[in-house]
Amino acid sequence: MAMLALFALGRGLRSPFSDAPGFSTAHLLPHVLGAAAITAADFLPFSDHYKARWILLTVPASGLRGVVRGTMAALGLMGVIVPSLVLFGATSALWTVADATVFGAYSAAVLAFYIGAFAWMQAGLPFTRPPDPTRAASHMTAMMGILVVALVLGAIQAIWVFPHYGRIAAATAVLATVAWLAGRASTRVLENRVPDYLRRFTEGPARMFSVGDG
Repeated sequence: MAMLALFALGRGLRSPFSDAPGFSTAHLLPHVLGAAAITAADFLPFSDHYKARWILLTVPASGLRGVVRGTMAALGLMGVIVPSLVLFGATSALWTVADATVFGAYSAAVLAFYIGAFAWMQAGLPFTRPPDPTRAASHMTAMMGILVVALVLGAIQAIWVFPHYGRIAAATAVLATVAWLAGRASTRVLENRVPDYLRRFTEGPARMFSVGDG
């Protein structure tokens, strides 16, 4: 995030609200950050410390719901709030405060949409699975697809959305609403998957701790 802010300041990132027509790098920023957030969320379950997943077996069933919601809250903090604040700080030094505020709010809605819509695709709870090198190739393909989508959405923003503040406000409201609904749905999906994750931990040949092992 700090590197992104320095890049914006150093390159003189042009405001998407300026009178100068054409495409600006700023049109892509929310989508690039959204793709990065999705990738980070997808890798979250994989860690060299995955054996710590057994700690989850000591958590009451009612408490696992809090684990899932805490995970979603952490994704919201690091994937939406922090990047949006960094963008606001960087762009407010280059543009007017009003433009930086509008862009920050729109970016937050876009990021929340990405997190809410794709969080349900997580492969497990945080730090519960060993590293999987094969996922890198699939992520490259997914990132290329997201880049194409980002270019298309960026063009739509440049041509139709950003020239009018009313459309920006409407798009922000719609994205925020969809993000909220998608986030609730993703949370429920993850909550329903938790028992299956825990069952897999304690079954099969990879079982580590068994009652009666001596």
